Amino acid sequence: MLASFVVMAVALPLVVFSSTIWEFALSFVLFGYSHAAAYPVATRYIAKAVPNEVLVAAYTVASLIDAGVYMVATPLLGLAAQFYGLSSMFLLIEIPVFAIGITYASVLGFAKSNLVGVR
Repeated sequence: MLASFVVMAVALPLVVFSSTIWEFALSFVLFGYSHAAAYPVATRYIAKAVPNEVLVAAYTVASLIDAGVYMVATPLLGLAAQFYGLSSMFLLIEIPVFAIGITYASVLGFAKSNLVGVR
């Protein structure tokens, strides 16, 4: 999952500084990869961390959070693109990507030590 944050951190500046359509297309392929890599890892992590009795509820909460983030982030990013420009908006996304990646990397060590022997 940390690899998906690294790929996203590479894809965001690639969008801004791309000079050809192929570089631009590559950046969006990298966006898709990072989401495709993170989703199965997240569901597996939920399955390991939550007892079977509440597994469906945990998946529902995770999906709700995911949909809520998309619902809130899309208009905010559109507003940022309107005021600062599309290129600046992609660089603006880089800040939370790094923050989430660093947080995830630090929490991952703690979570792995707590998940040893769960299943």
